Amino acid sequence: MGGRGVVGGALAIALAACGFTAIGDLPANDGAGPSSTSGGPGGAGGPGVGGTDGGTSVSFVSCDSGLVDPGLVILPPDGGGCPTGTTEHIAETDPVALAGACSCATCTPTAEPTCAGNNFTWRWGPDNGCNSGPADYDVTADNACVILYPTGPLVQIDVYNRWNRTPQPGSCTASGVGVPGKLATTPIRQCVPNANADVCAAVTSGQRLCVPSDLDGGACTGMYSTRIVVGDGANLTCAACACARTATACDVEYHDNETCTSKVYERLADNTCIMTGRPSIRAIKVYPKNVACTTTPGTASASLSNARALCCTP
Repeated sequence: MGGRGVVGGALAIALAACGFTAIGDLPANDGAGPSSTSGGPGGAGGPGVGGTDGGTSVSFVSCDSGLVDPGLVILPPDGGGCPTGTTEHIAETDPVALAGACSCATCTPTAEPTCAGNNFTWRWGPDNGCNSGPADYDVTADNACVILYPTGPLVQIDVYNRWNRTPQPGSCTASGVGVPGKLATTPIRQCVPNANADVCAAVTSGQRLCVPSDLDGGACTGMYSTRIVVGDGANLTCAACACARTATACDVEYHDNETCTSKVYERLADNTCIMTGRPSIRAIKVYPKNVACTTTPGTASASLSNARALCCTP
């Protein structure tokens, strides 16, 4: 058999058109099925005549009706059971990732939001206009102590104050995580002949038949013109999540010492002029407020495990 692959829309269409059940586990064409015997061309008539095997390259069972691929299986009609001399296997087809199939693992920050930067602007005044100033300060790092008045007595600030600074976003990563129960498949019942005689009986019984094909190519032609891809189960793959690391605002702390260990007032640097009272201060400290991650699940994709192709009669 060729490499791995995913069932396409042709499978669902073929099954619906022919009214076949979908249910078990078709063994790969690895020689584990019925043993084959060499044989020359047989009589005319019947699928598989003249080695028309849908593109596969295997030895053949020699039947009176012609050469037959030993990997042949029967697809019984909807509600039908497997005939005598065959063993039922259930394979899966048409894997579909349902809505909400992927979620996100805990985010891993790669850079934190920051309020650092030059020209941190302060305005003040005796009323809610805050028309005095401005005074600009350089914030070298978040939580760094920025000295406003390095010498002399503490300064009693004006009654109203306004600071303006928008935090710069950080970054993060979050892996995608599959959600149990959010992957669907369509089962298909297959009947595997137990011996060469049962293979030949299937050819002459009028059942719908399938033979192995190359998963990565090999056209389904002749009597076996319908392509179906089956697998043992299905796998769900989730792409990495989109991840944003943000803060809602920058926070300003007023301190009355040069080490920023004695806070006397705190407010947001949200460009609003508010009454702060008249605390006596020496320095300020600025940092991001309410830091959090926001994640968006990535794309979900479904595939068959141990995928293999079949070429089937219509």
